[in-house]
Amino acid sequence: MTAVNGSDSLHRLIKLALDTGEAASLTEAEAIFSKYRLRIHVDASVAKSGAWQHAVLTLLNAGSKAFLGGVFLSGDSEFEITVPGFESQTLRQVASDHGVKSYSSIADDLPTIVVGDGPCPVAGAFAIRLASDGWRCGLLPAGVSNTVSKRTFSIGAIVSAALALNEAFLYVRGETPAAGHREIGLSLWEPTEPHRWQLDAVDGPDIVNLPKALWLVGLGHLGQAFGWIVAGLPYAQPSEALVVLQDMDSITEASLSTGMMASAGSVGRPKTRVVSDWLEKRGFKTRIVERFFDAIQRVRADEPQLGLIGLDNAGGRRAIDVSGFAHVIEAGLGNSYRDFRAVRVHAFPGPKFAIDLWAANELAISGRENAPAYKNMLAAGADQCGVVTMANKSVGTPFVGLFAAGLVIAEVLRLLNSGPRYSVVDVTLKNLSSLVAVKNTCASTINPGYLRVSGQSTA
Repeated sequence: MTAVNGSDSLHRLIKLALDTGEAASLTEAEAIFSKYRLRIHVDASVAKSGAWQHAVLTLLNAGSKAFLGGVFLSGDSEFEITVPGFESQTLRQVASDHGVKSYSSIADDLPTIVVGDGPCPVAGAFAIRLASDGWRCGLLPAGVSNTVSKRTFSIGAIVSAALALNEAFLYVRGETPAAGHREIGLSLWEPTEPHRWQLDAVDGPDIVNLPKALWLVGLGHLGQAFGWIVAGLPYAQPSEALVVLQDMDSITEASLSTGMMASAGSVGRPKTRVVSDWLEKRGFKTRIVERFFDAIQRVRADEPQLGLIGLDNAGGRRAIDVSGFAHVIEAGLGNSYRDFRAVRVHAFPGPKFAIDLWAANELAISGRENAPAYKNMLAAGADQCGVVTMANKSVGTPFVGLFAAGLVIAEVLRLLNSGPRYSVVDVTLKNLSSLVAVKNTCASTINPGYLRVSGQSTA
């Protein structure tokens, strides 16, 4: 009997082709994904905008994990990045670190994402442009004049990048004929009406208050996306902010396909240490907690009271009610080829308890092992337990985690900046118009501590 050792090395997005049945083997799945390519075109205006630089860095990092046929960079790439943690590197150098190549002789029909306000450099079948203004973020066909980028927040620019990567992936997969030909987005201040996202009426005020302390539980796909967006917030002095990092796992090869902070050199290291190093390089204070998040754990009154939960199991989520946090925002993602773009965000306290939302006996039994690729593994003598384990691993990709993290961090920012509060936000990236957001009538009135954007601390 052949052992299956690939569940911790399997690329979580390539797994999509195994689960749909379109690939009868891992080799066939890799061949399919080797055809997915992307171009990122950067306008000269990006050199003057930290927010748009965050967007480009997001596209390079997350894009290279999804478009395995190659990501290519064109436009202005010789300027030095000003984003903390990347200083003194040119955009071209950072792109090279992600395996992104300079655009040269690639055909003009390459799917293209344009960043910046300049004219569209291509006229291919798929070309879109990031659009963001304040709390509003989205994408436009690249030929449409960008009229919504007057004051760009990094969180909006990052969410725009996530939406653009999803749109490009829909295009290369042939899932949505409208991909690249529509204007889509949402307001992170008032997400309930995504069809009105470009209107001033759904925008919010300037961000003046930022979280002084956060506790991130789960540092995989979602937790690393939380940290990526937090690092882009406009802290005057990041060293005044504390981020507690809790996880028990280490980086695996599979983590490289979903984690924004995972790299080949980090495989085998505890996730807490990897994320801590990344955040501290950007000036944040961190503390590490390496234990399971369960009903036994209690957060003390003198520890961060604002918890961001990114777990993929019901047991951990059920512990939210008794964890001791004064306020929790939790995000969950779909995990199958049918729903991996699905995002649901909960805030606690809310109208329901966590213990009622997630059943004690909840068990994911997917039946995905019946797909041809897994049947072929079994026929070849593979260990059945290993095949079932592999089949039950989630399909995932960073651009979905980043979008979910944007919704979570937006809830934090609305809490601190007197904005609307929601107990549930439910949406799929395949159709933003499906978004449902429920106002939180049980929202807490706590002051978890915040920092002024100017750098002034307020308890």
